[in-house]
Amino acid sequence: MLEGMDKIDWEKYRRLGLNSPDIPSLILKLISEDSLVAQNASNDLEEQMEWAYEKDKSDLPFVIIPLLIEILPNVADKALITDLLIFLLSYSKIETLSEAHRKDALRLKRTVCEGSEIYKALSEAEEIKEDITYLLGSCSEE
Repeated sequence: MLEGMDKIDWEKYRRLGLNSPDIPSLILKLISEDSLVAQNASNDLEEQMEWAYEKDKSDLPFVIIPLLIEILPNVADKALITDLLIFLLSYSKIETLSEAHRKDALRLKRTVCEGSEIYKALSEAEEIKEDITYLLGSCSEE
């Protein structure tokens, strides 16, 4: 699991200063059985993606999304992952984006939708049924 993670140049997404989170560590913490550890990792990861977007390192979500999809079946609290995926997918629904940001938002949607087969396999998981229905529905929209 996550064999491709070590091939990613994580340094280019590092913040200057002492409070720069280690993104691979955050992704691995999402798998933690300790719900507080996993929730904190999810919050930190979302914050890191927002920071990257603001700092014109907007390719970070495209690196992280496939990893999130890959770990989704193995995460104790799957809603942490589906919530992040829905958050990223939601950019494609913003109608006031500039043309450049609209292209990125649609690319984000396509990247999230690459997990459709995994979402279908998890469609009976009661704790995320609503999230999965939303993801699959959004992915089937033209």
